[in-house]
Amino acid sequence: MNVFMNQHHHLYKNPSPSKHVNQNISRSDPEVERFHQQLNDSLRKLDELEKRLTNRQSIQWHETTMQLQQMKVYTDEKNQQMKRKLKRQAQSHQLAKRKWYSRVKNIQQAMSQLQKRQKDYVLAIKRLEEQLAVHQQLIADLTQKLNSQSLESIQLENQVLPTPPECEKSNQAPPFKRKRTFINHERTYTINKKFSRRSVRDERE
Repeated sequence: MNVFMNQHHHLYKNPSPSKHVNQNISRSDPEVERFHQQLNDSLRKLDELEKRLTNRQSIQWHETTMQLQQMKVYTDEKNQQMKRKLKRQAQSHQLAKRKWYSRVKNIQQAMSQLQKRQKDYVLAIKRLEEQLAVHQQLIADLTQKLNSQSLESIQLENQVLPTPPECEKSNQAPPFKRKRTFINHERTYTINKKFSRRSVRDERE
């Protein structure tokens, strides 16, 4: 309607007498003058209203544009902040990931070292057991040898030596005496002592 009025309001401002006014009616008619005056007033008001609306729309459009620009600036700033935050989080996650991988690697190295030490300990224990078996066999052989030597010494001690005739006549001790062989070993000494007691008991009986 406004466009139509803008396009055709010159017809109402300057009406042609042949088209819009009856030829029988004169221009000096008060009714016609009043009608033209009202029409012109209405058109002027419409123009003013249109200008006001145009100005108002332009102002609103400008305000909306400014608001949109401010919102865009705010959104861009928030996006940049979020990007920086995500970047920091990604860096911290990468750092934590590297630390975790380093710790896992250290743990794996420690586990491999412990397994290697465990194998070494097992081999060392095996060697010690072999050495212990050899030492036990040596101890058993030495014990058997010492026992046999102690028995021989006991048998030698228990033999009755003949007294020479000179000693029988003079009733003196023999000129020589067989030495007792004591082996410097506590167990062998106790065995010798034990066997010597038995032999003395047997002689008394």
